[in-house]
Amino acid sequence: MPVPTASPQSKPIIIWCHARSCSTAFERAFMQHPYTRTVHEPFVPLKLFSKTRTFQGFTEEWCRKSPWYDVTRTDVATLLSENKVPYIDEHGNLQSTPAGSKILFIKDMAQNIFRPEAIVAVKPEDPNFKAPEGSHFDVPVDLDGVPENPTYLPVSLLRKFTHTFLIRDPARAIPSHYKASDDLRKEMGTAADPASLITYPELRLFYNFISDPRSEFNTAPREADAQAAHSFPQPYPPPLIDAADLLENPSAILKKYCAAVGLPWDPAILNWKQETIKEFDVPWRAMYRHATASSGFEKDTRTTEEIALAMVESEAQEIQGLIERYRPDYEYLNRHRTLTADSLNELL
Repeated sequence: MPVPTASPQSKPIIIWCHARSCSTAFERAFMQHPYTRTVHEPFVPLKLFSKTRTFQGFTEEWCRKSPWYDVTRTDVATLLSENKVPYIDEHGNLQSTPAGSKILFIKDMAQNIFRPEAIVAVKPEDPNFKAPEGSHFDVPVDLDGVPENPTYLPVSLLRKFTHTFLIRDPARAIPSHYKASDDLRKEMGTAADPASLITYPELRLFYNFISDPRSEFNTAPREADAQAAHSFPQPYPPPLIDAADLLENPSAILKKYCAAVGLPWDPAILNWKQETIKEFDVPWRAMYRHATASSGFEKDTRTTEEIALAMVESEAQEIQGLIERYRPDYEYLNRHRTLTADSLNELL
């Protein structure tokens, strides 16, 4: 049987998420889809090691030794937009796979493509991020305000992807994130400050940039590109899933998601083998252990009270403070989710 190919109108699809939002399980599902090839967090090396890195956890001397040091987010995004997977070859040079017949399905966090001044604007107290001297970014006071482009990527490049979003209640995501960070610290002897990797404000800001009809993403003149004119249009509003809905009814939610991004439905994405995944074999693999050991979407039946009781005592107060701090961002996004239990009647 021939391998199915994506529609010639398909664009690479990105699921933008935050830590512990069930995003790796979501990615795992699309590893099973016959029309897609997954790309795991391609912008992380740029955030950590590049000349334009935003995370300040590594020294300049150490980063200069990385093959990613002179690579930009635009370099990586350009290759991805051409349906090519970027990688570093044995000589330390950026290369890419040939453009394949399958459409790329990319999972990453919006913070990883943000300019540092945008991150500092939403997290001014975080010592792990530093804005260049003289730079500035205005965060709209009103959540419905029109944001400027917070990323390194020009609108013309952002438009070459289909943007989708995944969120999870911070009362579940943040304790899980701290637990995974503790496991990582035990294995590696070190780990980044887990609070700096909680990215609800960045996800909210980027969602507004993509979804607001007044933003540059939607109002800037479009290039006279014949291929772009026939590409799959960005869905409006952008597909936004809450993990609670996903875990409650994976089949219905994923059917709806596939329809929204121009992919045919295939029930193969509901289950997968428990196996080692090459893309997850990174120094911070502890973050992906649960998804690697799973064979499908598993509903979390614990109450938030039970989750709170299981927290490490020394971290409990900090975690509860972060849950309260980021709940308004989560609830804002939750109000804008498009694939909900109420919307599933269309499929039944």
